Order: sequence, then C-alpha cells, then structure tokens
Amino acid sequence: MEGRGERLRILIIDDHADLADALAQVVLLLGHEVRVAGSAAGGLGCALEHDPDVVFLDVGLPDLDGCEVARRLRLQGCGALLVAFTGRTGQANTRRFHAAGFDHHVVKPALMDRLQPLFEEARARRAARAAGLAPRLN
Repeated sequence: MEGRGERLRILIIDDHADLADALAQVVLLLGHEVRVAGSAAGGLGCALEHDPDVVFLDVGLPDLDGCEVARRLRLQGCGALLVAFTGRTGQANTRRFHAAGFDHHVVKPALMDRLQPLFEEARARRAARAAGLAPRLN
C-alpha cells in the first residue's frame, strides 16, 4: 500500500478490457479500491452506486461518447475527479474535455508518476466534500 493517505474509490470506464485491467492493477498496487465498467451505461450505474473519488473515463466508448458521460455524471451530482483517459491528444481535445466536465486529460497509457498527483487531488476533494464544501453524488 502506498502509505500516503486513505484508500480511494477509483472507477475505470473503458471498453478496452486489457487497458482497463492494466490500470486497475496499478490502482490496486497503490492500495486503492477499484471498479471497472466496460460501457458508458455500466459506468454511470457504478458511479451512482459506489460514489467514486476518481473516474478514469475513456472518451471513445461505443455506446455513448465519454464527454456525454462526463456531462451526465456532473448532472447526477458526481463530485469525483473526472479524468479523460484517452489516446486523443492536443489542446482542442483538452478544451473540449474540460468543457464537458473533466478535470484532467491523461493520455493512455498513463505512467504511475502521472497517477499519484491525481490521487492526492482526489483526497483533497474528498475532504472538501466531507466538510460540505463540494458537491456529493446524489
């Protein structure tokens, strides 16, 4: 376990099972709880049920665009750190992702050193939510 704080609830929404499983293994090695959904519909339901601290969301899902999933999560009151986890690069994509409600844009595959700052930010967000300073999932 990483020993840097409390365990986070991580949700990975990605239709590429191998990539999702690899990220899930890294998250587990860092000592966090992880759930994986292979579709937008499954991810939306899992987010409602488990109130994640961080959501790694593939933008190119087959059943619903990841930007639309991000919008729906925010409309549901999801206060998680939303990370566009995609192979799409460039400033235009980053702007589009932020407009949809994402907090960060991470290009696949992510290295462990890129994940740790996200988890620290999620801990701070969790503390703010617990103190009533940020929205919680309905």
